[in-house]
Amino acid sequence: QVDEEPDHRALFNAVCGDSQPTISIEELHSAVAAVSPSLMLEDLRDKLAKRFKGDLERAFVYLDKDKGGSLDMKEFVSVAIRRFEMTQVEAEKVFREIDLDGGGDISTEEFLSAMAIAEPSLFHEELRFKVRQRYHSIREALNKAFADEVTDGMKSDAMLSKAKFTE
Repeated sequence: QVDEEPDHRALFNAVCGDSQPTISIEELHSAVAAVSPSLMLEDLRDKLAKRFKGDLERAFVYLDKDKGGSLDMKEFVSVAIRRFEMTQVEAEKVFREIDLDGGGDISTEEFLSAMAIAEPSLFHEELRFKVRQRYHSIREALNKAFADEVTDGMKSDAMLSKAKFTE
């Protein structure tokens, strides 16, 4: 759970700015969804870099279980779920992010390029790191906090104030 008020304010302001006093649940959901694949890719890159001491080529070889020289969706998702604590949906999103040409498999070059793109920038790094660390708890907290306002998906008219967001 994100429990530091400055982080809450920074997240809220990043999504809707200082001038907007409220945000709809739909807008907040869309904002989190828009950044989540990149954050998940950053998280995967971080885990692989730590596990393989920065050698991402070796990480690719580890992921390539059938030693075919590329990763297909099934192969990647299987390892991502077992070894990197991703859900099936998260693993599939990350796969699509890495599959730069959309060909249905990931080559070594695509993998290394995606990992280079996912290298965290220094801009807002501390905030991005906290969001990345707490992504799952943020999602769970939003679902729990607004469960009574959610019927068949997010209601577009449900609004969230900065004060409520920072509670």
